Amino acid sequence: DAPEGTHCWSGREAKLEFKLASTAPGYVVRLSGSVLPERPVEVELNGHQVAVVSDLWNSTIRLMVPGDWINANDINQMKFLVRAAGPVAGDGRELGFSLIAIRIEAAQ
Repeated sequence: DAPEGTHCWSGREAKLEFKLASTAPGYVVRLSGSVLPERPVEVELNGHQVAVVSDLWNSTIRLMVPGDWINANDINQMKFLVRAAGPVAGDGRELGFSLIAIRIEAAQ
């Protein structure tokens, strides 16, 4: 869906495509947003399941990713699946999770 100020709601499925210019032995993915407890979001990166996130509210979770899961200088795809997406409190849209930001950096 379209951005709503500080965040954007996903539907049942969403994906982001990105490139990274360099490689690292591992990465930290910082996912900021809100996930309703009864609607966990499955996070996948280039076909690998990174995590299943629930009970996240306007905060950030750190997810560790092995370096060989990300293709440097090529398109990478991060997918989000919320199997229980649906309306919330009178909002008829199919809402999954609320995404504020994603940051990917080399693990230290």
